[in-house]
Amino acid sequence: MSRTPIQFEIDENKADNIARALKGLIEQRHWLVSVPEYQLPRNLQAGTREHALYLTYTISIDYMTNAEKLWNKARGACKLYPERFAPEKIFAVSDKTLEVFVRRLGVRFGPSAATFTSNSPRIKDL
Repeated sequence: MSRTPIQFEIDENKADNIARALKGLIEQRHWLVSVPEYQLPRNLQAGTREHALYLTYTISIDYMTNAEKLWNKARGACKLYPERFAPEKIFAVSDKTLEVFVRRLGVRFGPSAATFTSNSPRIKDL
């Protein structure tokens, strides 16, 4: 069976309008183009172990949440309590303390997030 190559017609005017619209959304920090995890807390340096832990922990609890609020609160918490993102400290606190912490970050399912975090052997190895 022979395949016919797909051909596209490029509408430069339309492409230009789309690019301008996207640029406007980016400049407005619109939620459609927001990537809050790219904004590091001021006390973290990109590429460090602490940066990896911050991303790993926050991503692991980012389920059915308002991502903007979660990442905003996580940045603030990391600045005030950087130790709360270190596995050795996470596993040293009670499940209830961990649940309260993740709830304050804005996690929708606090007990589940706390249980997942405290029972995850992979996080322990970081």
